[in-house]
Amino acid sequence: MPLLAAAQGGLLFPPNWFYLPFSPATATNLMVVSSYMIAALGAYLYARSTRVSVFGAVVTSIIWQSCGFMIGQISHINIVHTAAMLPWVLWALERYAVSGSRRGGALLALLVAIQVFAGHQQSFAYSLMLVSAYAIVMAFAHTKARKRYLSSLIFVATGVLLGAVQIVPTFELLRNSTRATAGYSFITSFSMPKRFVLNLLAPYLMGGGDGRLFRAPYFGPPFYAELVAYISVLGLMLAIVAVFLKPDTRTKFWMIVFPAGLLLAFGGYAPLHLYWVIYFVPVLNLFRVPARHLIEAEFALSVLAGRGVMALQAARGNRRAQRRVAIVGATVFLLTFFAVTWWRPADFRLDRVAPVSILRAPELFMPILIAGASAIALFMFARGRRGSATAVLVIIILDLALWGQSTYL
Repeated sequence: MPLLAAAQGGLLFPPNWFYLPFSPATATNLMVVSSYMIAALGAYLYARSTRVSVFGAVVTSIIWQSCGFMIGQISHINIVHTAAMLPWVLWALERYAVSGSRRGGALLALLVAIQVFAGHQQSFAYSLMLVSAYAIVMAFAHTKARKRYLSSLIFVATGVLLGAVQIVPTFELLRNSTRATAGYSFITSFSMPKRFVLNLLAPYLMGGGDGRLFRAPYFGPPFYAELVAYISVLGLMLAIVAVFLKPDTRTKFWMIVFPAGLLLAFGGYAPLHLYWVIYFVPVLNLFRVPARHLIEAEFALSVLAGRGVMALQAARGNRRAQRRVAIVGATVFLLTFFAVTWWRPADFRLDRVAPVSILRAPELFMPILIAGASAIALFMFARGRRGSATAVLVIIILDLALWGQSTYL
């Protein structure tokens, strides 16, 4: 099979070049680790380019590299590669919008081409739609930079043309695949059931642990790693805080992207048979696994979490803002409690013969403990208490590490 047509090999994607000088095992380790480093640095740079504080950018960086989508897709490393390049493209777009230089435009085109070379057309198509929508919305929101935001789309298109060396052979190969005659049932396969939204609060509510700490058997549709969305409970709280305390254009944009991405991720489960529309959209009707629209949804939450940190830093001393923060923390805590009790799926079972209760299942009581600690840390940070920033960072890291290290992939 031609290497450029078999795009998932990522022949032209730089991190894959580790295989040239190193053994396969060493090259694989370097390639995977560097992928998450690329994702983290890109998210940090994009957040900083939108004037988010250093601490807020760090939060966005940590959440994006460790969220459910990025960790869940580690077995599809080319998806991780494509997603890792998303914030870099947005960063380059912002740089060009500020400077308007040809060099900045060339960098934007180059990064788009590199994202194409990562080798996963589906993730790239979703990313391309997101970047295009972002440029258009920012153009209408920023009058002085409108021309540069709109002209950035020319450089984005140039990057796609540079990637044609891989795109064209891939589409030629598609003519001989089952996708050429795929029906609606094919493109909606591996849709995200709506009940998986609860995973934003409790990631193992449908099982899915690796059998060490979280041992409840998975009972959802295949495959858990494709369907789970998790950014940490405190990250979710911070994202909601951004909506209430910093409702500027960028916050509103990402606030809309999240439910839009989630709705598309539902695929065949979407209300009003919405995904039938996608079936008639060229290019998009070649792709299955609608759940991969979580790339847009979780990146939006990652960005909002960083903006929430910045909003809290700016609102210290504002008692009205502190009351809103307290309400957000308490609400998310209560939603987590309801998720593992009344809203818990009836199919949830322990790995042993015993009645299900909160105390018997870490899948149920750990989310409550984490949500409680997150709500306290959030309120302390809003009040500017000493050590609260460290507490916020530690809770987010431990929460995401607990999920990432315990999940069955």
